Amino acid sequence: VEMNSPLGRVTTVNFILVGIFATMVAAALRRTLLRLDRSIEALRDSDARHDDGERRLEMINDHAPVMLWMSDPTGRCIHLNHAQRTFWGLTGKLEGFVMERVHPDDRERLQTVAGDAHRRQIPFEIEARIRRHDGSWRVLRTEARPHRRSGDSAFQGMIGVNVDVTDIR
Repeated sequence: VEMNSPLGRVTTVNFILVGIFATMVAAALRRTLLRLDRSIEALRDSDARHDDGERRLEMINDHAPVMLWMSDPTGRCIHLNHAQRTFWGLTGKLEGFVMERVHPDDRERLQTVAGDAHRRQIPFEIEARIRRHDGSWRVLRTEARPHRRSGDSAFQGMIGVNVDVTDIR
């Protein structure tokens, strides 16, 4: 096909337009890939910060000089830190809070106060005698607060701290 013929000019214009289109698509793909690379790098940085935060929280949880616990929205105990597990002598799977560990004279009061606070989703404080893993009775001061999910503030259960106050009484 000759360049001066109408078909030659149409072919040339088509070739130029396809070249311009291909160049524009390639440039858009390069920009998209650069944004994707920056996003991936940001996610890696965020993940590393998250991992550092998780490690710090785990260290605090494991080495705090107090007993920490958490319940779910139904009131079932779902987490005990190292100090609480040591106090109860737990080494395996968490089976929940066993009321037999509470002194018989304190059980009803503890169940009433904690149960009411959980149902009403309000903080509570109480002292009760709890049997330690070695069989001795210790007075634990418990303070608990409701915890809520970020965003919609849905009740997630209670987070509490137990402090052995036996020796300071």
